[in-house]
Amino acid sequence: IVSLTTMTAESYIDHCVASVRSIDPDLLGTYELGGEVGIQGAEYRMRALGKIGVLGSETYCGLKIPVQQADVELRTQGELQAIELLLSRMPELTPQVPRFMALLTIDGSEPIAQLTEDASRGGQLEIRPNEFNSGLAGSILEAFSNIDDMDIDDIEDVAEKLLSFVVGGEQRLLDFTPPPVTDHEAEAMHNRLYELMYEQRALRIDVNSQSRFAQSLAYLRTA
Repeated sequence: IVSLTTMTAESYIDHCVASVRSIDPDLLGTYELGGEVGIQGAEYRMRALGKIGVLGSETYCGLKIPVQQADVELRTQGELQAIELLLSRMPELTPQVPRFMALLTIDGSEPIAQLTEDASRGGQLEIRPNEFNSGLAGSILEAFSNIDDMDIDDIEDVAEKLLSFVVGGEQRLLDFTPPPVTDHEAEAMHNRLYELMYEQRALRIDVNSQSRFAQSLAYLRTA
């Protein structure tokens, strides 16, 4: 499984870009959607895909599919921004976040789903919500307290909306609400992420509409 613990100067966003470049879209096109795995939210459902080669290692992956019409790209942008900002202040949480995330397109379409790590490993591991972790929340409050112009209410909002899960007995951070962006460092990161996502499209994986994978997804979306 791809590990993020070896990241040094590389940012989480850079890691995701490298992950996207390492995935073979033709090989991905041979996959079919599996069953639902993990905890299903009100906005998205996670479907298993199996192991995919990511950065030279086999990684359990899944597809987060919106239940209704939703801006997957905007949601992914917010999650990437939240993780990047969180890890910039709390790098010790790196092993707990999703190993990568990317956007799925078909024949150059607008993004229709998010490709990311399947922490359940194809349903082998149980995922359950963690009780509110006051220690984690306190650490987040401390880490974010030096951000210029961010008041305590904003910081508490970041801590309270960070959802923690237990996967195979270990804590994982798998769902994110974008934190307020107020300091210059975060704004610069936001601008760079916007360029990567919308101008360079460096976080997209495009599959052929005639592929088995695209056909299985089309069936799901019209069912």
